[in-house]
Amino acid sequence: MTMHLVRGVTTTVTKRKQKRTNNKRLAAANNEHDKWLRKQGLHTEQLKDKPKPKNEIPSYDVSKEDLPEMGNGIAGHDGMAAKLDIWEVLRKGGENPDTVKRIKELANRTMPLYNKGPYQLATPDTDLTQVGSKSRRG
Repeated sequence: MTMHLVRGVTTTVTKRKQKRTNNKRLAAANNEHDKWLRKQGLHTEQLKDKPKPKNEIPSYDVSKEDLPEMGNGIAGHDGMAAKLDIWEVLRKGGENPDTVKRIKELANRTMPLYNKGPYQLATPDTDLTQVGSKSRRG
């Protein structure tokens, strides 16, 4: 009969007796450690008498007096007028016609030039068949 067919048998002992240590030496070490703890003020008897620190949560309440005056440009908020974006200015006709034409030309050439890239201005020599599919690394 071969060994791989035999059921596994272990010879390890699971219950072993602990070696007895020198009780006098252990008691002396414990006494020395207790003396050191008392000297530091950290012995368990000393810690029972000390008041425990309270963990107070700070107050984050904010009143209107504490806030600075805000000017975020939202229409109707504290009488402030909203800032107009460039397209609203162009619709209202507040710009020179040559400036309007140039802004529209540049807006038509703003696109992501690279894969997952930010919007950038494409120069006239940019190959538009490769826009958006190129790698930014070359």
